Amino acid sequence: WMNIVAMAITFAVSLWMGIKAALSHGKKADTFLSQLALFSFAMPSYYLALVAMMILSVMLGWFPIAGMHSLEPPEGIGYYLDMAWHLTLPIAVMVFVGIGSLVLYVRSLTLEILKSDYIYFARSRGIEESKIIRRYILPNLLPPIVTMLGLSLPGLIGGSVILESIFGIEGMGQLFYLSAMSRDYPVIMGILMMSAFLTLIGNQVADAVLLKLNPFVKR
Repeated sequence: WMNIVAMAITFAVSLWMGIKAALSHGKKADTFLSQLALFSFAMPSYYLALVAMMILSVMLGWFPIAGMHSLEPPEGIGYYLDMAWHLTLPIAVMVFVGIGSLVLYVRSLTLEILKSDYIYFARSRGIEESKIIRRYILPNLLPPIVTMLGLSLPGLIGGSVILESIFGIEGMGQLFYLSAMSRDYPVIMGILMMSAFLTLIGNQVADAVLLKLNPFVKR
């Protein structure tokens, strides 16, 4: 579920940052968010993970170095809190590395939407910016984002091989890596088949959601 949480946060943060950058086009906020997105896009995940682990885990001791839970995890709700504490740093690294391209993509789409006549008409009527975002920008922005989200579903089963290896997380990505190193072909084929199945499911779910968002797609 670490990949599910990371993907949900990545898309939510990217959507907000991309819209904010487009609405502040040419201003300091746009420059800052665009530069941050470019920095995220160019940052290798393994390098950021090692630096974050060195500073936040080794030097400051804010987060555990590796693993999904403590050697003697507490019982009850404390077990899940302990797991959340261990997964906070890996999820943060995955989110930061993943937002780069999405922020730039959302910003580009939003800038095209802002050039539409209905946006000028809505602003001329004095409609609040929040209502313009909710009524006009988001409905036109969500279809391509939903398509990207559907195509990202295979990443839930594959995970992040590099980050799971660095943080010592026993996930599907690490399982795939260990299976490849030991030439365990049945496990490799099973993971690849599950990824292919999730690709088909993601496309079907994306098409169904797009049909709800835009009934004209059916025509």
